[in-house]
Amino acid sequence: KEKEIKTLFTKIQRLPFEELQAPAVASAFRNALNELLEVNVVATMSAGKSTLINALLGKKLMPSKNGACTATITRIQDDDDSTFKAVVFDESKSELEHYSVLDYQTMKSLNADKRVSEIHVKGNIPFVTSDEISLVLIDTPGPDNANDKSHRLVTEKALDESSKMLVLFVMNGGKLHDDAQDAFLKKIARSMSVDGKQSKERYLFVINKMDGYDDEDDDIAGETIPETVQYLEEMGIENPNIFPAAAEPALLIRRYWSTSDEDEKKKLYAKIETAAKKLINQRQLHLEQYAHLPRSCQKEIDAELERAVEDGDMLAQALVHSGIRGIEEMIKMYVTKYSRPQKITTAVDTFQFHLEGAEAFASTEREIASREKEIEEIGARMKALEEKLESRKENREFKKKINSLDIKTNLEDGLD
Repeated sequence: KEKEIKTLFTKIQRLPFEELQAPAVASAFRNALNELLEVNVVATMSAGKSTLINALLGKKLMPSKNGACTATITRIQDDDDSTFKAVVFDESKSELEHYSVLDYQTMKSLNADKRVSEIHVKGNIPFVTSDEISLVLIDTPGPDNANDKSHRLVTEKALDESSKMLVLFVMNGGKLHDDAQDAFLKKIARSMSVDGKQSKERYLFVINKMDGYDDEDDDIAGETIPETVQYLEEMGIENPNIFPAAAEPALLIRRYWSTSDEDEKKKLYAKIETAAKKLINQRQLHLEQYAHLPRSCQKEIDAELERAVEDGDMLAQALVHSGIRGIEEMIKMYVTKYSRPQKITTAVDTFQFHLEGAEAFASTEREIASREKEIEEIGARMKALEEKLESRKENREFKKKINSLDIKTNLEDGLD
């Protein structure tokens, strides 16, 4: 459908109507087809939000120490380029700096800089392509530390009843019951109660740090997930989309795959080996089994796991078990189910608006052309009137006629 619309738009711009050839029309159409899908990632302190974002990027970019990410809003837009770039803004939206190459240390210093309010990043988000949708991951301060007004506005936008923004709410698997997030979850519950199925599907509740659980002490299926569902229901959220995840192992695996430095590979493998084996060997840590995914998404993940098992690829198996792939597939499903159809609708509406404008212009031209005889008659009458106005004799006669009118009597009769 998108290809058909683009082809049609190219044809229409060749038509002999200046209105359709205007730059504003082309710009409006491009904007409609390049509509962004924003994914707002929100969490309370120590939930591992930055590590989750890094795992989705496959790159250590966001500072992940406690308190390091409370000062700024970071928008990461996918452009399929492996080099990350950034533009930095202060509180008044004025540009402070521009970085053609962005790395972890730079991000760390920017988060510590009190002048910085927003960081707009562009780079590759590996699990989607910019041809499908312009995906934007938004990292905002959580409900327990969003003191800046502009930060709160971004979060409120995500919860707005009319918003189609996806929200990843990240909770700490080791500390699910947190007073700081209660009020925030109640706002989410209100937002989910309107606009039907899409409102519910745009909220994903991620229970992170599940790799810290152990068979001897914890029961994910029997305790953790039921308790989380009960807690969310107490906040007013029914049938939540829950995704248990182990973001730290997933990030380490993807960093290991992406680096060509042998020393770095050895260090990363030493960190990930034990965690990967644990994810594989402990059945309850096969986190992909707990997410309620559409059949097509589940088949994709099952096939990925089957290939990893056949190849004897321990890290690929562990990545599937980390639960990150389920989150990514759910985001892609949302794009397919809601964002791309919405994008097509917006493009068609934009089309229709400008076509109707051009049609009205063309109709007027046709109407004028079809009434040439009437125009000639009106022209003759106008000419006769002009001649009369120029005639002094007729002017004098008209003046006498006006003077003879008994205006006062007529007015008084009218009042009576």
